[in-house]
Amino acid sequence: MRPLQLFPLANLAASALFGAALLAAVPAYAQSGATGALGKGTGPIMTREELRACLKGQDDLNRRREQLQAESKWLDEEKAAIQAEQQALQGSRGSIQDVNAKVQEVNARRTEIAARIDDWNKRWQEFEGSNRKGPIAERQRKKLLDEQRELARENEAIDAEQAKVALPKDEVAAFNERAGSLEQRVKAWNERNARAAESSTKLTDERELWTIECGNRRYLTDDEKAIREGR
Repeated sequence: MRPLQLFPLANLAASALFGAALLAAVPAYAQSGATGALGKGTGPIMTREELRACLKGQDDLNRRREQLQAESKWLDEEKAAIQAEQQALQGSRGSIQDVNAKVQEVNARRTEIAARIDDWNKRWQEFEGSNRKGPIAERQRKKLLDEQRELARENEAIDAEQAKVALPKDEVAAFNERAGSLEQRVKAWNERNARAAESSTKLTDERELWTIECGNRRYLTDDEKAIREGR
């Protein structure tokens, strides 16, 4: 049974995600030639095609920001679920390890008594092959038979204890299956978290570029109206 590993879970930096949508254009239709702005509005007036590209870019950035916020929420929820499962598995692993320690202890006793029984068998065969007679031989026989009965009692006691502490195969199999499933969830989380962090960095760079190219430009409100109407 391989040990469970706790995988480090990185945090998606909140600073990497946009906290608010890009400023929407604030048009003013009150007069012909009126202008609006996508930001401070102190730069040159855009052509209609430049405005079209800027509005498209603005919509795309806002849509991707919302997607990243949703992904960040899922990552937070999945991270909490993974950590809860890790804690649950730690508890299960602890109980299995306790039983395994007892099994190892019984196995060590089994090995020790097996060696003693083997030694007794050799001494018994030697005694029987000697064909010794008399009081001394009878005392040796009695001593060997008493030792045999004691070994049998110890061996039976070990059998009974081993039956009590045997590792539950179903529980171990279930634990291993949960651990394997958790390992895959952690791997998937780390991969999605890395992709989200990369997307967030890319989005930040593109937002800064949009701000440079569009955020300080003015536009004709008539052009914006035409674009919104599909012209």
